[in-house]
Amino acid sequence: MPNLICFPHYTCGGLLCDIMTGSFSPMGTRGGIASIHHSIGKIGDSNTVMLDYDSNEFMKKISLMNPAYDTWIGTHCWPGRLPLKKFNKILIVTTTTFKSKIYRWARAHYHYFSPDWKNMAGIDLIDKS
Repeated sequence: MPNLICFPHYTCGGLLCDIMTGSFSPMGTRGGIASIHHSIGKIGDSNTVMLDYDSNEFMKKISLMNPAYDTWIGTHCWPGRLPLKKFNKILIVTTTTFKSKIYRWARAHYHYFSPDWKNMAGIDLIDKS
C-alpha cells in the first residue's frame, strides 16, 4: 500500500512527495517540481475541482503505477472521497495559520501570478490581487 499526501495548491506538494519518498524530480516549467508522485493525483485549479474529482480514476491511476510500499502519492483534494484503507499512511497539509497562508500566497504570487500581472488591467488585475 502506498502512502497519501493531501495538500492545498501552492504548498510545495511535489517537493513534499519527493522528500517523503526519497526521490528527486526535475523542476517544472513554472517553478514547481515535476514529480510523477505529485502529478498522479493533481486535479485542476478551478472552482469545480471537487466536482471533477473522480476517486475511482485516481485509484486506477495508482494501481497502474504499482507504487512501492514507501511511496507517497499526492493530491490536491481532500481524502474524504477516497478508500482510505488502501493507504498505509495519510498526511494532510493545511494552511490554517496566518504565516502559512502568507507563505502560500507568496509562492503563488512569485511563481504563477506576478509574471502575468504586467499584462492585466481592470477587473482581471483586481481578481488576481
